[in-house]
Amino acid sequence: MAQIARHLFPLCLFSIGLFSSMQVVAQPSSASSVKKRDTSSDWTLTVMAPPVIEAATNFDIFVKCKLTNVGDGGLFILQRARLYLIDSASQTQKLLYYTSAASGGPLLHPGQSTVWWQHGRATTEGSFKLFARWEAMKTVESAPIPITIRRSTFQPDDINSYRMQMLRQFADRFPEVVPNTSTATVSYSSFTFTNDPVLIDGSLYNAFSFAVPDRGGELVWSFIINMLDNVTWGIIPAEGTMEGFTEFCHRNIGHRIPGIASAGDMGIFQTLPAEQLLPHHRYYIWFQCPYRDFPGMNLSFNIFPDGPHPCGEIFEKVYWP
Repeated sequence: MAQIARHLFPLCLFSIGLFSSMQVVAQPSSASSVKKRDTSSDWTLTVMAPPVIEAATNFDIFVKCKLTNVGDGGLFILQRARLYLIDSASQTQKLLYYTSAASGGPLLHPGQSTVWWQHGRATTEGSFKLFARWEAMKTVESAPIPITIRRSTFQPDDINSYRMQMLRQFADRFPEVVPNTSTATVSYSSFTFTNDPVLIDGSLYNAFSFAVPDRGGELVWSFIINMLDNVTWGIIPAEGTMEGFTEFCHRNIGHRIPGIASAGDMGIFQTLPAEQLLPHHRYYIWFQCPYRDFPGMNLSFNIFPDGPHPCGEIFEKVYWP
């Protein structure tokens, strides 16, 4: 069974724990609200959700929010809104939501839109009208849409096996990464997941797939990300089982490295022995991010047939900033 990676700080090793219970909620085709233009602003907000939302065991739900710039000027947007439920007695409830460390967002020019997954925690099952409110320079609300919330009660016997089963089931959502095989051509490139994660009892899962080259080899990879709060990851095979990751190194990058990192970014470095990777076989590296979309990152993904190669040797410029 693939194991979740452990944090390996300089001279310090500690493990990432598994969540106590997980349940996949497949996302059906969304029913979009009619956009409601807030006449006091230059923005429109749309909330998108299936007619029936199967909430996690703790009543966590996720819906998509779409914000559109219909004005004349550009603005950097914080991808965060508040969700509200209106019950049959016309009472409005503001849902609790997780606040990540994100402090910025994309620049939206006139006519452009941004879409994100918004977390909210309901308190009960039932039928409601759902709307979202974006509060930044001005308040913009979406039109309410009817939904039904049902709380999941399913508990898998083996969390790891169940997660692996469901990630394999939705593997067609995951982009493919082709590994570099030469130490002379190691580089980083921008990587963004699709906006269609798998929802497993209150956590969003994204992944990418890769196939091991003919000659096999040691996996030596790294990613640069601007924040690492509440993120875990691991590796599973498309078939069978494996031990998986056991540790990794991290470095705070204190200065800008053109084309790779900005000052303050986090660099992650990890290896996996060649004996764990079978030539011609496919694997998935998954990322779990509990309450928000997984941010974009710069990725360097390499499988070297002539290993082993220490991360400090392969990623010298970033590993020793």
